Amino acid sequence: MLLVPSAGWDNISENLMQLFTNAFIQQCRFNPQHNAASEQMLFEGLPHYLQEYNADQSAQAADESQSSLKIKLQHNDNVHEISLPRSSVYSRLNAFYQKILQQLASLDDTGGSPLFVSDRLGQLPQVLDVLGQHQGCLREVQMLSEDAVAHSCLRYSDALVSGADAVRFVSQLESKREEPQPISHRDAQSPQATHILYGHCAVPLRAGVLIRQLGTGAEQGVRVRIVTDAPDKLPSNAIALAQISVNNGQYTVHQNEALTLNGVKIAASEVLALGDDLQFPSLSESLKLIAVQEQDA
Repeated sequence: MLLVPSAGWDNISENLMQLFTNAFIQQCRFNPQHNAASEQMLFEGLPHYLQEYNADQSAQAADESQSSLKIKLQHNDNVHEISLPRSSVYSRLNAFYQKILQQLASLDDTGGSPLFVSDRLGQLPQVLDVLGQHQGCLREVQMLSEDAVAHSCLRYSDALVSGADAVRFVSQLESKREEPQPISHRDAQSPQATHILYGHCAVPLRAGVLIRQLGTGAEQGVRVRIVTDAPDKLPSNAIALAQISVNNGQYTVHQNEALTLNGVKIAASEVLALGDDLQFPSLSESLKLIAVQEQDA
């Protein structure tokens, strides 16, 4: 577990609160932090605003909608709305991401160790992109499920639960590795997926891919990017749809937009297999995991 001073949710939320408050003051002549109710409303809305950052905006044709985040706040009988550049939100968040990267470098200077992030951290805009970079190379990043901590506590309950007479101080735990549970439609004997197909284009999965949507209206489309691409090299109107990571030959999709897998809605992440069909609401065509057979020499 990595502890990064001054980079927790308290620090992030306080920084974003000030960013949004300044925008409300400049654009609406309204200070939400001058009233306890509106201040609490703004604070509780932060996770929703960050989800909106990742949400698809392709239904809106204006370029301004692509580059700006709309935030509404109701106070008494008035509704105040601001338009905040996404770049300014990312700039604030990236300052914290860089602190995490600095701490990671002190623990793993080669970037060879896999990094596990909580589902809350993984939902922050572009954080998986940033943490997946290490001096121009790829770092393996996996986002844990929502119940990962609770599940681990249950697994280690015998070592964590104290007796009636004394409090047990636990500084380390013996690793208990679990074998992946079999999933009905994922046959271990079936061929392994090698590419992801969108339209007439198949892109190698290799160490994982980022799925980005570019353009709006008639220009709407999707580009599949290798995960090693730096976020700042992506076009300003690129919208993150999902990331597919690889661990021990197993593919896992981590979504930023509502996603259905083989016609069924999924949670924040899901294991994938050959033949799986990914459908995003903003895309007219689905993405499919396929296997490209190499010709024998």
